[in-house]
Amino acid sequence: MSSSSSGVGLVQDERGVNKPNILRLTLGAKNLDKKDLFGKSDPYLCIYAIQRAPVLAALPGGMDTFFYNERLVYRSEVIMKTLDPTWKTFDLPLDLIGGPNAMLGIQCYDWDKDGGHDLIGYLSLDVKSLTKEGPCAAFQKKKSSKSS
Repeated sequence: MSSSSSGVGLVQDERGVNKPNILRLTLGAKNLDKKDLFGKSDPYLCIYAIQRAPVLAALPGGMDTFFYNERLVYRSEVIMKTLDPTWKTFDLPLDLIGGPNAMLGIQCYDWDKDGGHDLIGYLSLDVKSLTKEGPCAAFQKKKSSKSS
């Protein structure tokens, strides 16, 4: 993750400390987009377990087809007025997210009082990439619908 890109990184991983089937994470982000009037954001994360499932109907040519099901497994607290948040440590049971080889989707939103929360960015990654501290992945940013 370059210094100009925004993304999520692991601040601390305490997996295996008395709870080998629990993923204990502290996540943070850097350089988030400014979504609020005075140049900050009020970010929070939604984390989804992504499960791949085969489609029962066969496609022409015998190709295997899959669809992806996302299930919300965690929603962080909102951190007000920052572009570089670090969220509170939380636990994800490995059996809840699909095991140590699971895929996770992480969406970062800017909280708005009126309920119209703005998507800052999103990414998907495998649990294995969360095993070392430091940058994990850069957010894909929502494409603007405004014309220039």
